[in-house]
Amino acid sequence: MLYIYDSCHARIDIKHARFLSIGDNVLITQGVVILEHDYSYAVVANVYSELLKKQKKTIIGNNVFLGMNSVVLMGAEIGDNTVIGAGSIVSGKLEGNSVYAGNPAKKICSLEEYYHRLKDGFTKSAGVFAEKADSMEKMSVYRVLFEDRDSFRQYIEKQNFNGISKDVLNNLNIDEYPQLSWDDFKNKTD
Repeated sequence: MLYIYDSCHARIDIKHARFLSIGDNVLITQGVVILEHDYSYAVVANVYSELLKKQKKTIIGNNVFLGMNSVVLMGAEIGDNTVIGAGSIVSGKLEGNSVYAGNPAKKICSLEEYYHRLKDGFTKSAGVFAEKADSMEKMSVYRVLFEDRDSFRQYIEKQNFNGISKDVLNNLNIDEYPQLSWDDFKNKTD
């Protein structure tokens, strides 16, 4: 499945769409540009009177997130299970199971390292979210810290998380999260 979060403000250049491959479970956010061609050869043509157009395939693997305003240039290859940070300029071949950001996009860490960073900072992120939540029911996925497991599973069943399959959502590993008191937690963040 391909998810485009703001299709009015994301641009997939389809002039040469046959040179573009987009895998399954790709999430494209606002302002993303994906190019399959490069018209810069026009400058050379105007000076040297030759049409020396180049063409490459642009390949986006499976389970890829493209952050806001990132640009994927012609010929870029993004491996499976990859996160591209906002504002990145992607060219060349990017290995899978990694996180990239910058201009040009550079590897920041492996996907496993990113997973551990997210996991280690989850409770702190819940505290930031709690500052603007007036009830535990408005805590989104952070509810896992406060609700009993069955109630949390019921909450998850009712939600739509684009890019996350129902199969994954039905088998979330939630038993290792600490069970905290909402009132105590909220009082600490106030």
